[in-house]
Amino acid sequence: MLILRLENAEGAATAYAKDALYRRWNTQHGGVYAPVTAATPPNPYLVDVPEREIRTPSGRLLTLLNHAYMIRQVYEMDGNGPEGHLVASRPLNPKNLPDAWENRALASFAAGKNESFAVMDTKERREFRLMRPLKLLRGCVPCHEAQGFKEGDIYGAMSIAVDMAPMKQTRGLVC
Repeated sequence: MLILRLENAEGAATAYAKDALYRRWNTQHGGVYAPVTAATPPNPYLVDVPEREIRTPSGRLLTLLNHAYMIRQVYEMDGNGPEGHLVASRPLNPKNLPDAWENRALASFAAGKNESFAVMDTKERREFRLMRPLKLLRGCVPCHEAQGFKEGDIYGAMSIAVDMAPMKQTRGLVC
């Protein structure tokens, strides 16, 4: 028996809204710079972007983080919260290829739907999944126009997964 609590949907929707806001902020600023480290090497998918790397007056090497790279790194830092990532049918980064459920959701967005959600069992857990389409922002055009995209096109989506086990444990739910 499955009892889906509103908290699962609210948690996923909150994570999506936060990530969409960070995406917009990063894109409006043309990306952000961070020190080059083993954990943050230059983004190979931005190789044609002018000033992908810059050097500070003191000699420190910085690399440009676009929204996708920034969001990926943030989610990789936290194994306890919602999981999120960007997906696209034709991504620049192969890590952003959709799984089967995400692929069906992308097809539904192409047909005009604006949200997909499901409760799914994986090898590790039961999770509530939410996906909403992403429209190409003006700042994203330079990287994606060679793929035939223009500002305002739906070019992918943000996928969020919330583990349902903590809800079961803390709320006494049956999952």
